[in-house]
Amino acid sequence: MVLFAGIASFWSVAPATAQYRTVDPPVTYGTPSLRDMDVGYVIPELYPGGGDSWDAWSSSFLKADGQAPKKPATTGDEDTDMENESDFSESYAKWASMYSAQSVMDGDPGTAWAEGAKGTGTGEVVVARISEPKGIGIMPGFQRNADLFGKNARPRRVRVWLLAAGRKDVGQYENFYYDVKALAFHDVDLADAMGWQALPLPAAVAPPTKMSGGYEGDPFTDWFVAVRILSVYPGSRWEDCCIAEIGPIE
Repeated sequence: MVLFAGIASFWSVAPATAQYRTVDPPVTYGTPSLRDMDVGYVIPELYPGGGDSWDAWSSSFLKADGQAPKKPATTGDEDTDMENESDFSESYAKWASMYSAQSVMDGDPGTAWAEGAKGTGTGEVVVARISEPKGIGIMPGFQRNADLFGKNARPRRVRVWLLAAGRKDVGQYENFYYDVKALAFHDVDLADAMGWQALPLPAAVAPPTKMSGGYEGDPFTDWFVAVRILSVYPGSRWEDCCIAEIGPIE
């Protein structure tokens, strides 16, 4: 009994080992099958985990440009090196994903999703999570400044899908959404102008999302919107079609 108590005491005061995660950069730069979205189409899994997780959120996106973050030199201290490696993997993955769907949900009009297909981007799709299926807007084009707005293509007519998650797992770093199903769609014409524009959503109903982890709150549905480019306003320099933001309209 004394030995057991001593062991229990030892484990209760032993310092916890630091935990670090690494984030992998994008691999496929999109999921082309999203172009086949129709009523009943199901996205198996979505999670906003950075890096390769963004491959699932659009049919394509451009690879990063500019200077990549530099990997730090090793220090010889294991814990410090692990922390530095974790920080570097996150910053590199974020840089490599600069044109992914993360940019339509970051609240920064100076970033943008840029489709990565050949041509003007007709048929390309991007997905964004929304808190509720109303009051949603879109900032079409690359809105960092007027010059980039004009040089890149902007969506002119889009197909707007409303989707809902069937199940949600709450993770340590982010949430995982499963069986995200397309419920309804309609087409919307966009003005060729900077700033927010209303993005009307189609009407649809969905049951509450099933929750894991012993969730005891009120039931609710996790909603998503998908935007498919049907036609574009051509850019004066580049064919890439961009969308800066999708979210609550301001």
